[in-house]
Amino acid sequence: MGYINSIRGKLTILCLALLLIPSAIMAIVSYTQAKSSLNTLGETVLKNSVETSMQLLSSVKRDFYAGNLTLEEAQEEVKTLLLGAKQNDGKREITHPADLGETGYLYIVDANGVLLMHPTREGESLWEEKDTDGEYFIREVIEQGEQGGFTKYHFALPFSTTIAQKVVYSKTDSEWGWTIAAGTYMQDFNAPAKSILQKIILMLVIAIIVGIIVVSIVARHISSPLARLTERVREVARGNLTMPLEDLQRADEVGSLNRNFNQMVAHLKALITEVEGAISVIKDTSTNLSAVSEETTAYGDEIVRAITEVSTRAEQQAVSAENTQETSQQFANELKILQDRNTVMYASSNEMKQSNEKGVTSLQELKTKSGETFTIMERMRLVFTHLTDKMQEIETIVGTISDISDQTNLLALNASIEAARAGEHGKGFAVVAEEVRKLADQTVSATDSVRTTLRGITEETSLVTNEMTKTYQIVQQQNQSVAYTELAFEELEQAVTHIVESIDAVIASVGAIDQSKTIMTSAIATVADMSELNAAAAEEVTASVEEQQHAIAIVTTSANELSDEIIALNEAIARFRIR
Repeated sequence: MGYINSIRGKLTILCLALLLIPSAIMAIVSYTQAKSSLNTLGETVLKNSVETSMQLLSSVKRDFYAGNLTLEEAQEEVKTLLLGAKQNDGKREITHPADLGETGYLYIVDANGVLLMHPTREGESLWEEKDTDGEYFIREVIEQGEQGGFTKYHFALPFSTTIAQKVVYSKTDSEWGWTIAAGTYMQDFNAPAKSILQKIILMLVIAIIVGIIVVSIVARHISSPLARLTERVREVARGNLTMPLEDLQRADEVGSLNRNFNQMVAHLKALITEVEGAISVIKDTSTNLSAVSEETTAYGDEIVRAITEVSTRAEQQAVSAENTQETSQQFANELKILQDRNTVMYASSNEMKQSNEKGVTSLQELKTKSGETFTIMERMRLVFTHLTDKMQEIETIVGTISDISDQTNLLALNASIEAARAGEHGKGFAVVAEEVRKLADQTVSATDSVRTTLRGITEETSLVTNEMTKTYQIVQQQNQSVAYTELAFEELEQAVTHIVESIDAVIASVGAIDQSKTIMTSAIATVADMSELNAAAAEEVTASVEEQQHAIAIVTTSANELSDEIIALNEAIARFRIR
């Protein structure tokens, strides 16, 4: 109890409280914020994994609708890409590249809660299974998947009976009736927050130890001289003026108090010596004593003025330290805002980087499709060229047929003339010749129609060939544009990478500034406390000097009455030891 009631004990307790309370609050707030940020980041990872899986599902469905895959092949390819190939024992080894935590994985359920894809339980139904709170968790997962949402529930850890919170993000594909979900335990994401808390506690313990050492040194520097001075005052109170005086080479209030005490003891010695030497001459002694009292009073006034000035400056220093502390707090708030903005910028940069990667992937697909289109157009152009050549050959053949028909018609006419000359014997032949002529006319008419049709087809083929040539040129320009776009995406990716690196550097610098701010705030608080203590000590010294002046006034009065009290004074002086 003696140590606690001492100035040293009070100063130590006060400084430790000022160090411990803000540090503990900062540790709790930092741990809470880190845990919250890690949980949010983990949910974002789950959501991105599901969204990426939905895009992959859409890509495979396009192959299915294009006829490149059967339904079973398409569904199995999706499962293999999202989780892993199915093994002989019916399980799937997790080969998905996304980091979903130590226990996280992707799975697929249908509308009835049957696992269509799962590392170990594929084909089982979870519709009737409940979590530790008695809720049908898989039903909520399916319900949230209709709009895309999170489901949180408590479930036992793998190979353990320990219960932990699990979070799942799900989204449903309406065409196949699949609900794709990504789930993991929250502790997989916020585990680093515990490490942060441990480091903060370690730093707090180190800071407390250093604070105890520093405060002990400072408190000892203040309290030890005061304790020795208190002991000498106690000896003076007992009447012992023979103890050695301590000369402290200090410019603060403690040093001033010690010097004033030494002066007081010296004056008391001189006073008593003069009283002993002047007992026989009461008037001279009384006069000398009055002069000494007046001189001591003047010294006391000077001391009071000096201490008052010191006290005023100490109060001003305390006010300045308090203002500086407020400014430091404002700086800390601005620094916190800067840290939050850096965090938002870092997250936005990562999102921009992911969007750029998606753009590159889509561009690669476009480049592939453009190449395929280019190849198809080239083949179609060759086909139409061959078709044009064939049309020309057909037109030549039709011309030949037309010539043959004309000759046949001429031969039929000659045959009719010869049949007429033959008379009755040539009538049958004339009928045949007439039929041949009609067939020749029909052939000529048909060949004319064919020729007209061929000309129309030739013209349309020419138009199609021209349009395909233009399309061919457009595809070439498109391929060139895709190449330029790919180059632009590469440059954009480099720029985003530089931005992320710059933001990392800014975050590191802000962290260093934050550490310096913490040290500066602690130092300012210590200065403010010391200023208040100095002001209080100055007030105490002022009170002591005022009491001393009051005592000197009493001495002066006693000197005036010295003549009547010579006997009592002689007995009183006998109590003091000055030799």
